[in-house]
Amino acid sequence: MRDGAFALKALEQKLPDVVLMDVAMPGMDGIEATQLAKIKYPDLKILMLTVMYGEKKLFEAIKAGASG
Repeated sequence: MRDGAFALKALEQKLPDVVLMDVAMPGMDGIEATQLAKIKYPDLKILMLTVMYGEKKLFEAIKAGASG
């Protein structure tokens, strides 16, 4: 995905069961996009992908609603 806002628009069009979301994206990051996506699609499973951050970002992602 280009950024979190693009991901949210794609969700509306595709309605997937699972999303692979990057933590670090320009503009709206993956954590904020996850928070917003889970509000609108509470059953959506979101897996966060990152190679750049430590445990802090992992816990932020889980608190935002990521499944793993």
